[in-house]
Amino acid sequence: MAAVSMTVKIGDGASARLWTDNWAPVGQLCHFAPQLFATISKLFATISKASRKRTIRDGVFQHGWARDIVGTPTT
Repeated sequence: MAAVSMTVKIGDGASARLWTDNWAPVGQLCHFAPQLFATISKLFATISKASRKRTIRDGVFQHGWARDIVGTPTT
């Protein structure tokens, strides 16, 4: 009951993490799309630590989240 009665205000999205914070109506995106998150996490393991902390603002701006997907993801 608490989950359906609460809302989250993101603000400018500069401090909320895109994949791991519980801001979306579906919950944490890493749990909602685990295979996509795993694909992106493998990429993040090879690049800087700062990139692993993708914020909502960075992810939404010019579809930054989509540019994190490299290779050939499968269903």
